[in-house]
Amino acid sequence: MAYSKQYLKLVKATVPISWIVSMWVSLTPSGGSQGNVYRGLCPFHREKSPSFYVYEGSGRYKCYGCGEKGDVFDFLIRLRETSSLAGAVEYIVDRRIHVEKHGKLYAEDFPLVYSKYPRKRKK
Repeated sequence: MAYSKQYLKLVKATVPISWIVSMWVSLTPSGGSQGNVYRGLCPFHREKSPSFYVYEGSGRYKCYGCGEKGDVFDFLIRLRETSSLAGAVEYIVDRRIHVEKHGKLYAEDFPLVYSKYPRKRKK
């Protein structure tokens, strides 16, 4: 299925890239001048010190160790969660519906990004 560039931008804007990436990578805030920047160990190769960066402002990621880079769709395809752009779009749209259903964003919905989202309170 072909998607317009405008629709793809809309889908990317619905869920921050750090939330999707944090489902596989433990991210920590790294600061930076390009908006929110997170870093972690690269999921594409073995490493001991973090060289994988997620740039929230531009919606992109880059590993300075292996050179892997791209947007959220590239990330999902590269991790083999899906084999096509259509599958990546569907994956993100499903996560957005989950977020809208609950009305609020919680760290447990995207477990590895804790820094700026509130925790659910235990009843």
